[in-house]
Amino acid sequence: MEQRGEQAMSQLSQDAFAGVLEAAWAHGQRVREETGVVVELRLTTIGLTALVADGPCDVTATVSWQDLAGSDDLLGLLCARIADVARQRTDAQRPARMAA
Repeated sequence: MEQRGEQAMSQLSQDAFAGVLEAAWAHGQRVREETGVVVELRLTTIGLTALVADGPCDVTATVSWQDLAGSDDLLGLLCARIADVARQRTDAQRPARMAA
């Protein structure tokens, strides 16, 4: 039996999926303008990965193909992962506070 989300994603045309990816890319550009963090999106065999592109690749977030298929809001899911990566990078750049 096919899950509701898988059915929804399978009904997306290639153009519609490309539109979602383009909107996610645009969100990544806004994040770059606001935070200075460059986030790259990569389609892989695992799923879609957002990673910091302007430094060591120690900050990543992947949305699995299963999660993509099960999502009712693909763009919201991708934008959340982009924001997570930028936030992790920004947090990692902050100096640690010393206890008084």
